[in-house]
Amino acid sequence: MTITTINNLNVHLVQLQDLDSVFQLESDLFYPDNYPYFFFRQAFDSMTELFLVAKLGGKLVGYALGTLQAGRSDGWILGLAVSKAARRKGVATKLLQRLLNSFKEKGAKSGMLHVAPTNEVAIRLYTKHDFIEAGGEENYFGLDHARIVMRVGF
Repeated sequence: MTITTINNLNVHLVQLQDLDSVFQLESDLFYPDNYPYFFFRQAFDSMTELFLVAKLGGKLVGYALGTLQAGRSDGWILGLAVSKAARRKGVATKLLQRLLNSFKEKGAKSGMLHVAPTNEVAIRLYTKHDFIEAGGEENYFGLDHARIVMRVGF
């Protein structure tokens, strides 16, 4: 399989007008377990510096959202999504790298995330970027919603 990298990908901080597209992408990929719209609005209001979008030709094709854990030195990735049409082109890698760099710039010593154990594509991406399994729970997001916790040190 040939992997084509997108050279004219634009990754930048989210803007208010991006929220509808972010929510639509999230819904398309993760329904019924998607974040609700109000979550993205609150993230925009409170975590803008760690809320990135990726656009190609002006169309939103991905987003990454993170937060810094209060009182700790962990940056948490709350969401990373790429449209099906833009996958395997380096979009997720670029979003991930930019978000991890933002964590480092803000003093974080590690990056953390949770991922469904069945999401092999995401686990391969994170492993490729030196994340290791750091725990997990069978009912992390409620009954039968298991998640693996992964960590990367800086």
